[in-house]
Amino acid sequence: MVLASLNKLIKGQNDIRNELDTFKADICKTVEFQGEEIADLKSQLKKQNTCFKELSTKADNASQSINSQANRAQLLFESINKLERHSRRNNIRLVGIPEGPSEVVMETVDHIIKTKFGRDDIEIERAHRDGKRKQGRGNKVPRPRHILVKLLRYKDKTYIMTNKRQALRGESFFIVEDLTHCDLEEKQHWSEKVRALYEKGIKLRFVAGMWRDSKGKAASFYARPNETLEGESLPSLKNKAD
Repeated sequence: MVLASLNKLIKGQNDIRNELDTFKADICKTVEFQGEEIADLKSQLKKQNTCFKELSTKADNASQSINSQANRAQLLFESINKLERHSRRNNIRLVGIPEGPSEVVMETVDHIIKTKFGRDDIEIERAHRDGKRKQGRGNKVPRPRHILVKLLRYKDKTYIMTNKRQALRGESFFIVEDLTHCDLEEKQHWSEKVRALYEKGIKLRFVAGMWRDSKGKAASFYARPNETLEGESLPSLKNKAD
């Protein structure tokens, strides 16, 4: 009886040992499998990091290329604007002169220069109305188109721009520079600051795409206030800033 009980106990211990060994083997297999999965995940993560670095490098290169192209485009735009500005170098615009059905624009301009500026030696290369004729609404008279004038000599243009305020005092029309679209936007952008400086006694003139003082130095409100004007003569600043 005792021997049978002892044998049964031994058998039970062996069964438990076998179950523990099986459980241990299963745990080892599970750990090994999990280890393989972790190793695989690490490998995938490494590949993703490598891919991310490659994409980041490509993005940086693309950004540099875009910036380079943008800089080149800006330089090209500035070069084109300078060429257009040079082509308008001798031009002026007469603003506010009523249009007539049978007007001869060259004669009108020649008469103004002779009678208002007292000069009969200023040669006009060409003069014409700029743009399409506008139709008035109802009984309203349309605003007259500018008269675009190209003078033969730049010094004559400088003389007119310097003396225009005194010469045209009391008249309903006025004379302005023939600016490029880009320069006109730049001039208008700083108009309030220029007006504020004028009220403080500081007179500026818009020349070569920037507001400048009598020495050609860029106005203080620009990011590069020490930039000076080269190769361009400055009209007198004795009159109010335009």
